[in-house]
Amino acid sequence: VPLVGIMRARVKGNTIDIFTGETTTVSIAVVDVDGVAVDISGKAMTLIIERRDKTDRAVILDASLTKVDSTVSFDVPSAVSGSEGSYTWALRDDADDGVLLQGLLNVSYAAEVDA
Repeated sequence: VPLVGIMRARVKGNTIDIFTGETTTVSIAVVDVDGVAVDISGKAMTLIIERRDKTDRAVILDASLTKVDSTVSFDVPSAVSGSEGSYTWALRDDADDGVLLQGLLNVSYAAEVDA
């Protein structure tokens, strides 16, 4: 009997869901309030991932962000995916420190091979 599995979306709205121990690339589409794509390829930006106590878990500088038209992508650092947790994230414009996007990032446990 063939089986079918359903994997939850990694990005849903402004919420990013990943699993412990994985190294994954997350891509986020940047759109305005009307759903129209916003070209961010020429912007210098920084992505900050913070714990709930407002301490940085990871800071991803512009050189480590991949920007194509209206999509920004980044590799989730192991400092974030190393253990379960809920974080906040913000994508800031380096020119004026304005918040372009923000949301939640959840790391859920997934079975791993014992060492």
